[in-house]
Amino acid sequence: MKDSQFDFYSPEPMVGLLGLTKRFGSISAVDQVDLEIRKGELFALLGPSGSGKTTLLGLIAGFHEPTAGKVVINGIDVTAIPSYKRNLAMMFQNYALFPHLSVFDNVGFGLRMRGLPRNVIRERVHKALSLVRLGGFEDRWPNQLSGGQQQRVALARALVVEPKVLLLDEPLAALDKGLRDEMRIELKEIQRNSGITTIFVTHDQSEALSLSDRLAIMDQGKIVQVDAPRQIHANPKNGFVARFLGLRNVFSGKWIRKEGELIWIESGNGKDQWVAIHPDDRVSKECTFYIRPERIQIIDRLQKIGFNYLSGIIKEINYLGTYSEIRIQLLSGTQLILFEMMFGEPSSRSVDSKVNLYIDPKDVVII
Repeated sequence: MKDSQFDFYSPEPMVGLLGLTKRFGSISAVDQVDLEIRKGELFALLGPSGSGKTTLLGLIAGFHEPTAGKVVINGIDVTAIPSYKRNLAMMFQNYALFPHLSVFDNVGFGLRMRGLPRNVIRERVHKALSLVRLGGFEDRWPNQLSGGQQQRVALARALVVEPKVLLLDEPLAALDKGLRDEMRIELKEIQRNSGITTIFVTHDQSEALSLSDRLAIMDQGKIVQVDAPRQIHANPKNGFVARFLGLRNVFSGKWIRKEGELIWIESGNGKDQWVAIHPDDRVSKECTFYIRPERIQIIDRLQKIGFNYLSGIIKEINYLGTYSEIRIQLLSGTQLILFEMMFGEPSSRSVDSKVNLYIDPKDVVII
């Protein structure tokens, strides 16, 4: 049955990775990866440097020979098929445009190498440039283009060969922040309009979360979690995923008591005690939990009855426009980050002042 959450592409797999492994000497850069990427999907490989994401992309492209496992594209085992016969296109981080060729000739280069007739090349180049909103730029040279325009030329050159799968290696890394934010929107729209299954590598969490339909988070050559961005952000599988996604206030502890859905957790060598709501009886004794900064409330006075009422000292305040990021040290020494929204008036809080806090037990989330 078709997943209504992803009704703009087919649930059928376009790329299948089966036990895919790549070792360099004793190091497993990619370690027994099993993954399916659907037709028409915009899929992100996300992870820190050295996690194996770029090597995995290279295995899909055919740039590396796997130590073990298979790569299947559109139902065909391509593991032993060279890169140029896999019907893929790849856009590199530095775009790799030919400086001595016009925009038209850069985009049409792959078609000329395939020996297509001039009229077919002309038609497909104009179509590709129109798709990336560069119609009328055919006669310009790469050095006459902005960074964003160069990126779109490189993207048109990849799209013009009509690949089954488009591979993007850190596609926005070479752009400044303002242009990067703008190109996120354009890249997603271009991919939707083309309908080409697209896999992109990034180490930028916000890029992966905002662009992808689904994403895989990698660590030490393994895929540790695969899901839609909203699901991963709401339900990180472990402490590594939570921290890598930028979730703050991630702690390790152990639960010491359970009454119904309430669980008492100790952390910080027993100096801190938290109460969480966790209906699942299968929670392990040792656990990881997090508290989102926006869910921590500053209150006027502590309540004598209830859970998760705390006191601390403000150690740092960072004003970030619509909100302030405040670092608070609890009496136990544990530090919390909270976000306080700004509503017109600047905050009167100051470093070294005392604050009282409340955290609803449902916002102490056990992973």
